[in-house]
Amino acid sequence: METMDTDKQKLVYLAGFFDGEGCITFSKTYYTTKGDKKNVYRALNIAVTQVNPRPIKLFYEYFGCGYRYHYVNINNRIQFEWRAS
Repeated sequence: METMDTDKQKLVYLAGFFDGEGCITFSKTYYTTKGDKKNVYRALNIAVTQVNPRPIKLFYEYFGCGYRYHYVNINNRIQFEWRAS
């Protein structure tokens, strides 16, 4: 990854990276509170997963939100992920 000098360059890079590696999900959960009031919780989630931690760190730094973590996938490779909802 080359050095990016401007925010516009970073955003263009992140948009392209997300287009190739990103994931968008929508979830809906039903739950009941006291008094049997039925509610629904909806969430829109975005995530990017990669074996190279540098792009994941860039997402976190650029947007100032979300969280990063790593885990070992089924091929015993460490993967890094950035998520926001």
